[in-house]
Amino acid sequence: MAGQSPSALPSPLLERPVREQNRNRRPQELRRNYYWDAADFIGIRLSYLSDTGTETLKSIVCGHIAFLRGRLYRKRQNQADLKTVRAIIDGVKKITMKKIKVGQIGIAHNHGHGKMQAIRKFPDLFEVVGYSEKSEEWIAERGGFPCYKDLPRMDEDTLIEKCDLLLVETNVWELTETAQKCIDAGKHIHMDKPAGGTPEEFEHLLQSAKAKNLVVQMGYMYRYNPALRLCKEMIARGDLGEIYQIDAEMSTRHDPGYREWLKHFKGGSMYIFGCHLIDLAIDILGEPIRVVPFIKQTGLDGVYSDDNCFAVLEYEKATVRITTLSAEVNGWGMRRFAVMGSGGTVEIKPIEQNMKMTLSTAEKTGWNSYQDVHEDVDVADIPDGGRYDEMVKDLYAFVAEGKKNPFDYDYELTLQKVLWQAVGGKE
Repeated sequence: MAGQSPSALPSPLLERPVREQNRNRRPQELRRNYYWDAADFIGIRLSYLSDTGTETLKSIVCGHIAFLRGRLYRKRQNQADLKTVRAIIDGVKKITMKKIKVGQIGIAHNHGHGKMQAIRKFPDLFEVVGYSEKSEEWIAERGGFPCYKDLPRMDEDTLIEKCDLLLVETNVWELTETAQKCIDAGKHIHMDKPAGGTPEEFEHLLQSAKAKNLVVQMGYMYRYNPALRLCKEMIARGDLGEIYQIDAEMSTRHDPGYREWLKHFKGGSMYIFGCHLIDLAIDILGEPIRVVPFIKQTGLDGVYSDDNCFAVLEYEKATVRITTLSAEVNGWGMRRFAVMGSGGTVEIKPIEQNMKMTLSTAEKTGWNSYQDVHEDVDVADIPDGGRYDEMVKDLYAFVAEGKKNPFDYDYELTLQKVLWQAVGGKE
């Protein structure tokens, strides 16, 4: 079958006399139901397509899908027919879907193994080429994780050459430099957060990517958090009215070793954790007028790093309070995102894992100032091990399907500049 040309195969896209001639050559039982005849034609195309993968045959397959669907719906066939058509369409999509060749540079970032785990859940979307890591210490610590099982370890240049897309998961201070190397080679990137280096270096990376029309997806996972997405939908609909305040906290009780590690960054905990919350605030309110940072050190266990940080983002009529404390008892349970507006208040606490979301509306609360009046919002929690699933599926859509990234180059640069101010850097 693979040796035949497209014109030799029956097709609703071909001229009618040819189609009728071909139909007459088919068994009588198939002629009784042209829907199944057409389904058989699609099977032929898929067989041919899997061998050749030509764009012409892809068009023919798509034509068959439209033809068969139209016939079925016009004749109002039964549910079994429709189910079969949907199965055929799903099969066509799987076979015609282009897999992205992806590799991971670095395993040092704390989110790196989670990203690779998510990527490997979707073998229909991604072909994992391998990974690269220069440090034998990181190989000893994380190279044995299940997500890297059976994957070849390559040198960085070879991996970049072999891939369409790179996950940049190095040490944070190496992220921008490594990502720039990928962009210079003409590759799409997923770059974990926050961007390392200076805002100027990150701006150069984004300008380079924009000039080459390359995807840059940053690793801000709260963009895909169901409760936070619902909160933003409420704001967009006007359910909360005019927004006056946002109060956000992302704290943890870290051990002395982790708080020692925070010394790598100006602003320590604000840089590593506050970036997520600043991202959410800018997405809702835009760029602030002014940023006022408060960078403190607890000195707990004799470790003096920037582990106790607070920042205020000022807007014309609103303020945003960002808290990050790496020495907070039950810090995870205290992680919080609350939005207060003229029409209502939403609180999400904790933000993930046993996530809880409440809503208070002015309509139900009235002027009852001294009572807690709220309702629980039913929202799905993130499944265990599923923190990055929606993110990597979006990444595929950005690269392979041309989906527009709502967080464009200008947005990412604004976020990085505001973060720089929040850690005490210059404007």
